[in-house]
Amino acid sequence: MNKTGSSKSRTSAERAVPGKSSATPKGSPAEGPAGNMLSLERAIALLSVVSASDVGLRLKDAAQALGLSTSTAHRILSALVEHRMLRLTEGSRLYIPGSELYRLGQAAARHYSLVDLARPSMRRLAERTQDTVFLSARDGDEAVCLDRVVGDYPIKTLTLSVGDRRPLGVGAGSLALFAALPEDERLAIASDGAAREQRYPSFTGAALIKWANVARRLGYAYNPERVIPGMSAVGVAIRRADGLPLGAISVAAVRSRIQGQRLLEIVDLVREECAIVAEKSATLNNPKVIP
Repeated sequence: MNKTGSSKSRTSAERAVPGKSSATPKGSPAEGPAGNMLSLERAIALLSVVSASDVGLRLKDAAQALGLSTSTAHRILSALVEHRMLRLTEGSRLYIPGSELYRLGQAAARHYSLVDLARPSMRRLAERTQDTVFLSARDGDEAVCLDRVVGDYPIKTLTLSVGDRRPLGVGAGSLALFAALPEDERLAIASDGAAREQRYPSFTGAALIKWANVARRLGYAYNPERVIPGMSAVGVAIRRADGLPLGAISVAAVRSRIQGQRLLEIVDLVREECAIVAEKSATLNNPKVIP
């Protein structure tokens, strides 16, 4: 192919995006590798605009969204329906996501765990605070440490390793998870505390309820040396769209580094990152929690 032909092919492909017209006559499929790429780009764009609609799209609306003729849009949409990437409803004649698209989405989601989603946020927190950052999630009546990022501050706070478990409510991240649960669950967990109180005598049911109420009022959980003398921490829950906890991020350090104004500054940073992780998880429809 000569240089002029190559330039035209690239221009046609670039124009196959919303808001731009195509150099190829409407309704006339292009031929050759460039034409195949153009059709693929249009198919991907149609999948995107249909999936972005809450109720589905009519043929005319889908074509208009990409600047395509109805015949071209119909040809591509029909192929997507044939391969179950989209479905055409019988009554309203709306194109909606199909079963195969759903299956592929589920397969993709399996590669994104909470650890993957939270790791960038944890690194930022470790860099900004220089302290140790933990990611925890609920597993029954326990909180399990899923990940840990250690900051550069000389005195390390390695109170938990990945895989370590504590009863819900013991530790800042664990308390943030506990406080985010519905009241009936909190009461049930607090009242069933024989094993918890044997390991941590000061963590009675009454104490857990009291600390959880404070955490709910403040919007964060604070652990002032309750677990390990000299070590304090703050934790914030990562909430799903329904308000339940998906996980929690906590920052731990020596007592002098988590108090007063600095404590509040750390809380703001953790809240910001938890919101980012929550938004990512909502986009992926709640990823798996434990790898």
